[in-house]
Amino acid sequence: MDFESLKNNLQILDGTDRTSYLIDLAKKSNGIPNNEKNNDNRIWGCASISFLKVKNIEPVVNINTDSESVLVKGLLFILDCYVNGKNSNEILSINEKDLMEEIGMKNIVTSQRMNGFYSAIVLLKKHITENLNIKLQPISSRRGRPWNPVYAGNVIDWIVNDLQIDFVLDHIVYYPDINDEYLREIKIFWDKD
Repeated sequence: MDFESLKNNLQILDGTDRTSYLIDLAKKSNGIPNNEKNNDNRIWGCASISFLKVKNIEPVVNINTDSESVLVKGLLFILDCYVNGKNSNEILSINEKDLMEEIGMKNIVTSQRMNGFYSAIVLLKKHITENLNIKLQPISSRRGRPWNPVYAGNVIDWIVNDLQIDFVLDHIVYYPDINDEYLREIKIFWDKD
C-alpha cells in the first residue's frame, strides 16, 4: 500500500471511520518477532508499548513496526509505508513535525499518540545514523578570534548533551598561518573579527 493513498484516505475519513481504517491498517502490518522486541527497538515516549526494527538500510531503508495497541500499530504502519523504499539520506532529512502535519495527525489522534509517532521517527533516525557509522568532526578556526574555540565548544556541548548525539569526534582547533599569503588576502575574515 502506498503512502499517498493512505494519506488521502485519512483526510477523507473522520471519526469512527478513521479509527476503523487504522485498525484495518494494523492488520496489514507484518509486526516484529518477539525476540526483536527489546529496549533497543522500543519506541520510548509512546503511550503504548511499541517497537521499530530497521531491517535494511542500504540501498534503501526497510523497517517493521509493532505495538500492543491496534490503533498505534495502524499509525506505525503508515510510517512503514512512508519510509520503506526511501534511501537513508531521505529518512535523515525527514522533518518530523512536517510529516505529522502532512498526515493530519492532529485530526487523527491524541497528543500522547503524536508524541509516540514523533519518537518513532527519532528512533528510526538514531538507528540509521548508528548503522551508517557517521561521525561529526567539529573544527573551528582560531584566526584572530581567541574566543572562537570557546564558542565552538559550547555548540559541541549542546550537540552532545541537549541533542544526545554521541557520535562526535574530538574538537580540532585550526590555527592558520598569518604569514600565509592566501590568508592575508582574505581580509573579509579580519573585518568580521
